[in-house]
Amino acid sequence: MLKFASLLCCALFFTGCSKVDEANKGKIISINPCTDAILLEIADAEQIGAISHYSHDKNASSVDMKQAQKFAAVGQSAEEIIALKPSLVLAGGHLSASTLEALHKLDIPVLQSPVANSIAESKAQISNIAAAINQGARGKALNSKIDLALESSMPNHNITKDEMIEAIVWQRGGLVPGENTLIDELLAHTGFTNVAHHYGLSQWDIIGLERLSATPPSIILRGGNGADRILQHPILNKIDSDVVDFPQSMIWCAGPTIIKAAKHLKQIHADYVKSAS
Repeated sequence: MLKFASLLCCALFFTGCSKVDEANKGKIISINPCTDAILLEIADAEQIGAISHYSHDKNASSVDMKQAQKFAAVGQSAEEIIALKPSLVLAGGHLSASTLEALHKLDIPVLQSPVANSIAESKAQISNIAAAINQGARGKALNSKIDLALESSMPNHNITKDEMIEAIVWQRGGLVPGENTLIDELLAHTGFTNVAHHYGLSQWDIIGLERLSATPPSIILRGGNGADRILQHPILNKIDSDVVDFPQSMIWCAGPTIIKAAKHLKQIHADYVKSAS
């Protein structure tokens, strides 16, 4: 038993997770960075046993690092999760079948929230999580904050289709979100046209630098935190396109991240219009 405990602590250490003590048992844990953001926004601190180790990594977190580091972090292995004896596990859509089976065998409830592909899907996930943790009022409040942020991020006048600014979100490895993604909806909402479909790209697809630079859009929203050399290629300084850094953390997750993403897109839109006038 002592050997197992030592191995578990080592596993937590090498995955960058904090040691979880007895006081955190029987609480809610989140093992996904996107559900982390929702949980931290609507739960009482006393309800939270741990959040995903991703939220302790500045390059992967969707929440404020100072806030995240107030809570223990945990990985996605069944051993780590079971050791916490949680009352509820919040997970993303991708959770290994073996982990899920192990949790079900021990009657540990799991609420999975797949990647939200729309604002409506995100708000429904917030409501579901809020209901599951007995924080319905805070869930409604968060959805109201999202509605207000979306309303305030719209262009100042009713722009025509021709006035929409062509843009593309270009991430590490050339990954591009296309139609029917959350960021596609946010782009349209804030006055941009996502040109991914102009290149014949699917919902999530890849485009290389050569093709992108041959017919660049007005704005390239560059994600990836500078971790990919292709995103910093010198040719980007020569093409007829504004290259604007767009945090990776605002691309994948929904929930309260929508508020930050909408505000950021509004500022990018305003800056472009100002520079073009």
